[in-house]
Amino acid sequence: MLSILIPIYNFNVVQLVKDLHFQSSQTGTPFEILCFDDDSQVFYKEQNRELKDLPGVTYRELQSNIGRSKIRNQLAEASQYDNLLFLDCDSALPNDDFVKKYIIHIENYHVVYGGRIYDQYPPLTKDKYFRWYYGRKRESTNVDFRLRNPYKSFMTNNFLIHKKAFLSIRLNENIQGYGHEDTMFGIRLKENSVAIKHINNPVVHIGLEDFEEYMEKTTEGLKNLLFISGFVDLTNTVRLYRFLTLTKKYRIYNLVDNVEKGLERIILRNLQGNRPILRGFDLFKLGRLIRMEKEGPGQA
Repeated sequence: MLSILIPIYNFNVVQLVKDLHFQSSQTGTPFEILCFDDDSQVFYKEQNRELKDLPGVTYRELQSNIGRSKIRNQLAEASQYDNLLFLDCDSALPNDDFVKKYIIHIENYHVVYGGRIYDQYPPLTKDKYFRWYYGRKRESTNVDFRLRNPYKSFMTNNFLIHKKAFLSIRLNENIQGYGHEDTMFGIRLKENSVAIKHINNPVVHIGLEDFEEYMEKTTEGLKNLLFISGFVDLTNTVRLYRFLTLTKKYRIYNLVDNVEKGLERIILRNLQGNRPILRGFDLFKLGRLIRMEKEGPGQA
């Protein structure tokens, strides 16, 4: 028995839900699909309301935006089955046996992560190119790579988990905005000795942000990174945070900050071009992280 849980924010999920509904119906396994809208724009609500007429689907609109962590916790609480499949709303299924591949693992593992991929071809909109490029180079990782660090490679975009295991840990609702709620959850899974099975069952990430929006989300993610660093040791979990600690160890903390500030315009110009240098993006994030830390403790 399977509960498929989709938090929605400013995205049309009709095709995704219809595909999931069809595939789930073919398996013979009892299922439900819960779609909670986190106070999206009216345009998207009107598109998604047709889901109310699909059998086995519950579509609900929240009256205010409660955030990425809290809405997932509410979805889990509202589910009726013991196995929860969480999917981001800006996803597409790459094949016809996506649901089946998860169902065969239900009895054997508490957590199963399927992965994320991006379209083979770049977006037609130039302003979304960097988000696509970064996703292809850094986020589309195969099973063998993920198995080297199973907890570090975990993300919340596409995973199956036993309900009891999820509710015993839950996503941290103090983490606001975009980024690193999955980092914290992965750490808690490890602390509680909850094994993660990595499989080759990705979804396609189709919700590409334009450059400015993704830079804003990156900044939110850096704030959240500093915030959770007050609760857990991130040195061996997040590469960027490890670099931050190394700048202090080798006494180049201020030097890196000054170098990044001097190069920032050049870096951002490059990232918006046809050949982004991701090492430059790493330096950009590290410089911003240093300055945020200097300004005071991160707050979510």
